[in-house]
Amino acid sequence: MPIRRALGSLPSFASLLISLTPLVCQAELQWDSLSMNKTGWVSDAAVVAEYPFRNVGTTPITIVSIQTSCSCTNATTAKHIYLAGEGGKVTATFNVGGQAGEQTKVITVIASDTPSKASMLTLTVNIKPFAVTEPKFLLWKPGEARIAKKVEITAVPSVVIASIEALKSDPLFESRLETLWLGHRYALWLKPRSTTKPSSSTITPVVTIEGKGQQILRVFAGVQ
Repeated sequence: MPIRRALGSLPSFASLLISLTPLVCQAELQWDSLSMNKTGWVSDAAVVAEYPFRNVGTTPITIVSIQTSCSCTNATTAKHIYLAGEGGKVTATFNVGGQAGEQTKVITVIASDTPSKASMLTLTVNIKPFAVTEPKFLLWKPGEARIAKKVEITAVPSVVIASIEALKSDPLFESRLETLWLGHRYALWLKPRSTTKPSSSTITPVVTIEGKGQQILRVFAGVQ
């Protein structure tokens, strides 16, 4: 009986195995947020967003690579290796380059904690224009009469157009600018120099807003 008691008091094989098994240490990257929404003006050079993260694991972590979905976006970190408990951030810079409207870019981050599963960061930027055009396309059919058609250029609310740069001579289309409401609305009249064969061109008037900068507008005209 005493022998049985003694044996019964001994730890089981399973518990011995667990107690002798070393603890597994690992790194783990934790993000504050995987998506950002930013707003900018068409005259801005760039829009910047930051994605903070922290290594909540017990061993160092390495940022293996960072890739962006287009050449207009760059993303970097201050360094590549982050110790346990250390924080950092990915800084994404979207170069506006005259683009307007909503732009969505993806930043792919691969870290050593999950090299086969990337962290996908999303940057959505709403670039506000100074002015808009309507319509954006003007078309004539081959053989159609050379009648001028117009595109209206309208300033967005709270914006006053200081000037519209003189239109450059286009070999395919004649152009004329008409003021409808000074500082707010203009009519751009276009007429093909010939409709005998298909042709196309992009007309690019430049709108200047005092104290804010410039916006290059694009109007597509063609004989099709």
